[in-house]
Amino acid sequence: SFFSFFYILLSPDGRFVATLAGHPPILKLDSAGNVVERLGRGAYPLGVKNGIFWEETHGELEEGEQLLLHSDGLTEARNVSDDELGDAYVENVASRHQGSSAQKLVDNLVTEWRLFTGGRPPEDDVSIAVIGKVSRRGT
Repeated sequence: SFFSFFYILLSPDGRFVATLAGHPPILKLDSAGNVVERLGRGAYPLGVKNGIFWEETHGELEEGEQLLLHSDGLTEARNVSDDELGDAYVENVASRHQGSSAQKLVDNLVTEWRLFTGGRPPEDDVSIAVIGKVSRRGT
């Protein structure tokens, strides 16, 4: 058996290290919701092969920036015409919601996914997480 995972170790100053196994790249969004970086690259899920090492990605999250993580079940979701939602659609949704809180961006992505699929049950798991760096007022 195998499973996909990602981990992100965040420091209070915004620095992070991340590793992906069987997940799409992490999207780093600027304060306008534009993708400024795709972090990580395709790697086997855990348990598929022995002796595999997964690349660590290092970066820094500035105030107003967000990291968008999702499973491939989001981008590979299909509508009634059998078209995939796709990476470009996810990035478009993010860019239309500039300055949104992490929760609001997740809510918007879920709404758009449901509209696209017409409410059909998912064929694969769909997970979405958004991590944002907010200002620490008074410090």
